[in-house]
Amino acid sequence: MVEEVQGREARLPCEMGFPSQTDSVYFVMWLKEGAHTPVYSHDYRGGDAATPQVWRDNSNPTAGRASFITSTSPPVLLLHRVELKDAGVYRCRVDFGHSPTRNTRVNLTVIVPPSHVEMAWELGEGGLAGSAKRYEGVKGVTGNATGATIGPFLEGEAPVLLCYARDGFPMPSVLWTEGDLILDSTYDKDTVSGAVLNQMQLKPLSRSDSRRQLTCAASNTNRTRPTSASVIISMNLGVIKVQLEDPGPLAAGAQAEVRCHVWGSHPPPNITWHIEDTKLDDVHTWVSENGNLTVGVVRFIPKPEHDSGLLECRATNNLVPPSAVEVDSKSKDVHRIVVHYAPIVTIALGRSLDPQRIKEGDDVYFECDARANPDITRVTWQHNDELVIASTGLLLADRSLVIQKVSRQHAGCYTCQAFNNQGEAKSEPLNLDVRYAPVCASENETRHSVGKEENAEIMCKVLANPSNVTFQWNFNNTAEIVSVPRDRYTVDGLESRVNYTPVSDLDYGTLLCWADNSVGRQSVPCVFQIVSAGRPEPPHNCRVYDVTLSSLKVSCHPGDDGGLPQSFRLLVHEIESSKITTEATGTEPSFSTANLRPASTYRITVTAVNAKGESRPAELKAYTLSLPPTQQESSAEPTRGRETDAHVAVGVIVGVVLACIPPLVGVIVLAVRAGQTVKRRYCGRGRCGGGGGGSGCGSGSSKDKDKTANTPELSVGLIADCTLDDSKSSPLHQLSDDESPTVTPSPQPDRHGGPTVSRYLDDPSCELGSTSTPPSTVTVPLLARKHTPNTPDSVRGGIKGVSERVWEDSTCTYNLKTLVHKTGKKELQKELEDFCWDIVELTEV
Repeated sequence: MVEEVQGREARLPCEMGFPSQTDSVYFVMWLKEGAHTPVYSHDYRGGDAATPQVWRDNSNPTAGRASFITSTSPPVLLLHRVELKDAGVYRCRVDFGHSPTRNTRVNLTVIVPPSHVEMAWELGEGGLAGSAKRYEGVKGVTGNATGATIGPFLEGEAPVLLCYARDGFPMPSVLWTEGDLILDSTYDKDTVSGAVLNQMQLKPLSRSDSRRQLTCAASNTNRTRPTSASVIISMNLGVIKVQLEDPGPLAAGAQAEVRCHVWGSHPPPNITWHIEDTKLDDVHTWVSENGNLTVGVVRFIPKPEHDSGLLECRATNNLVPPSAVEVDSKSKDVHRIVVHYAPIVTIALGRSLDPQRIKEGDDVYFECDARANPDITRVTWQHNDELVIASTGLLLADRSLVIQKVSRQHAGCYTCQAFNNQGEAKSEPLNLDVRYAPVCASENETRHSVGKEENAEIMCKVLANPSNVTFQWNFNNTAEIVSVPRDRYTVDGLESRVNYTPVSDLDYGTLLCWADNSVGRQSVPCVFQIVSAGRPEPPHNCRVYDVTLSSLKVSCHPGDDGGLPQSFRLLVHEIESSKITTEATGTEPSFSTANLRPASTYRITVTAVNAKGESRPAELKAYTLSLPPTQQESSAEPTRGRETDAHVAVGVIVGVVLACIPPLVGVIVLAVRAGQTVKRRYCGRGRCGGGGGGSGCGSGSSKDKDKTANTPELSVGLIADCTLDDSKSSPLHQLSDDESPTVTPSPQPDRHGGPTVSRYLDDPSCELGSTSTPPSTVTVPLLARKHTPNTPDSVRGGIKGVSERVWEDSTCTYNLKTLVHKTGKKELQKELEDFCWDIVELTEV
């Protein structure tokens, strides 16, 4: 018996052994039972055993695929690409020359494996196992497929799996396997279709059955691999767990990204996001390779109102009925988010206040409502954009502003501003409307200068809230108080005008204006003085200052303007030539003149002028400074021999003062000779220097004037005010022959009416001190020192002597030193104009 799989080669053996050594094969023929003609034959009767004559029945398909192979032992009939119709009993007939014929019978069985299997599944009614009713028919998977799916099924369902083998010979066996494990080996032939069928009932499915792979195999021989197909159980599964990541604090206005992990859902769930009742739409998902994990990502812009709100991530599988979800809480997760944001500020009046009925004198308070995360660190208040600072009547408490006894000045826009580490914010302005009774728009009395029979329009303007006001006018003089009739004045809003024409002296006096509104009556009337117009009074307290060789300044106090706007006129007359050198006008009685002649005397007048005329002039005299004698000589350098001249003349600055009480003008020229003591008085800066028992500035005796008659004018050095150091042998810094004095002006006012002084010598032990009334006079001898100029234009000559006067008291020592120069520095002249020297006593040693 020979078995062979369809399509392969079948070998049918034939016994050809010779009966004797002398015999030989004449003829070999293959026959198939049931066939009338041979299939194949070899004829050796031609005499050549190696090349027999071959014959085959060409009408027989089997013969066309047959060949006889004698080289094998035993020889075989080879059938190529054997087919099912080739199956049967074959007989090999061998004829010998002398021996009897030999026949060999061979039964050929052709195996036809099943070409494919078919699979299907069915559920009982309602999707539950145990019912014979098919559910939506049979869904099949055909062929040697791998990875096809069946389902999807829900948890708890128990499907029946069907596997068919519809062909194959002999009848194949049909099995259900999972890997190497046979799940079901029971099969039977379907009486309707004739196919071999295996029905396997699965147990109720659980989550672990998802993606389970089952195989149906059909086989009828072990000479070939079974024909099989695999299926994967597909299940619709609900969500097992939802976990929302903690995003941490979020910043308002900055994009945030939050992730949500969902496990267990198949197919991937639909993930939705909400903040409270607001749905978020910018959502993206990512699914893991095994499909068990789905990650949802949401992007949104947090807002302040999201702070402390619930962020919800919900995952749903719409293919799973709600009843199949064990617990709803498994399908969502919520997280209370934290949003950091800058303050949100609003301002409001206190709840008990009516903003339409606030009037002066009421207590007002504001409340600042500020929300922020993190908490507010600071709150400030502004009134009309100005910072409010706590003071009397203004109280700042926590987030409240209290104004006690509010006034109209408190009206306006109020804002509060709050701060935290996220920024700052200011509230919208809240206008505080303070109602008050009328008050004068101007706090000052107004004076109107009016001539008799002249008309004057007097305007009374008030401030009031509300602005609906009524007016009343009264006239008051020393004799009576008269109400002004209503038809004599007009009203326009907050202004009222009355036309007033004085006829007699009794018509000059005071006009009073009152206004009323719903808050009350004006407590203090507006006052208008009606005076007779006239010429202005002359300026007073005039003074001349900053006098130089060619300029000076004049300043006065204005007098009464006569009830009209006034201006001022300056005239400067040179006394010697009687010429007017300067004429100027201005709105203030202060003038500056230039281009004057040195060493000249001038008469100065200042006059006030208004529409009624001009005042009497205020007069004063002034003297410009003189040129130093060395500048009046030739340009040749003076000889050094002059430095040893025994007589030193000192020229004194000219000071001019008007309106001092008593008025004094003086020019003092002091000459100092060897062994002589001379007194002098100086005055400057618009005041008189007292002391020495003199009657006034410039009022020295005729004897003193005689002493200065023939003395040439020279410059004088600075005065130095300092405290002496008793430990020093000399209060002055000793200068070498090639060293010049250091001039460092440091003006200090004298607290006892003495001169304004400056430091002159560079002496670190000499500091500015105070003065007191001198109880005694002490003369300190000092050696003469020589001064060498640094440049040809610097001070010429030398220091001839220094005389000191020391005034002592219990608190300090006041030292007044005068350095006497034969010629002085030109630049020192300007500084000396600011000094007013008291009486000094110079003694040459």
